[in-house]
Amino acid sequence: PRMKYDAKTGRSDDNSLLTDFYIERDFDDSEIRLLLDSVIFSPHLPQSTRNYLIVKIERLSNAYFKNSTRSVEVLNSVTSQNKTWFYILSSVNDAIIGRYKLRFTYNEYGIDKQLHPVEEVTVCPYRIIAHNNHYYLLSNEPPFDNFVHYRIDRITNLVSLEKETFPPLQSFDLNKYLHSHPSM
Repeated sequence: PRMKYDAKTGRSDDNSLLTDFYIERDFDDSEIRLLLDSVIFSPHLPQSTRNYLIVKIERLSNAYFKNSTRSVEVLNSVTSQNKTWFYILSSVNDAIIGRYKLRFTYNEYGIDKQLHPVEEVTVCPYRIIAHNNHYYLLSNEPPFDNFVHYRIDRITNLVSLEKETFPPLQSFDLNKYLHSHPSM
């Protein structure tokens, strides 16, 4: 039992007992389950990153909930091999906000399920788009006459060109772009 202490004397007041303490959590179990499922079924996260995030998310709930997550197993999941995905996503976002160019190597997955370089590009990044279970960088390349998109999990060797800025996007219809590129 918890006792109430007198602030002046520092002694416990044996006649008072504090009760009815409740922990108020930021997320209920169903919300935590949704967050966990999003991590578990995310195709762009390597398994080691998934496991790390699952442990962190489980800490948001109680011990009873943690035991219930041990019954979920993901088999034969295709995941990204790009270990720097979070860094790249964050750097792309920073470049969009700061309106500076990016240079990177764009890759494709080979039959060995590894990334293989295709081209080195310099772009003006405008938006990050979540579409078809992937994140895409919507950008413009010199001579700036058309938009190009890149899957973020296929980007490596990213370099921020902070001294090379570009003007903000004046007008762009994202829905029209997505309708004309349904599979990205």
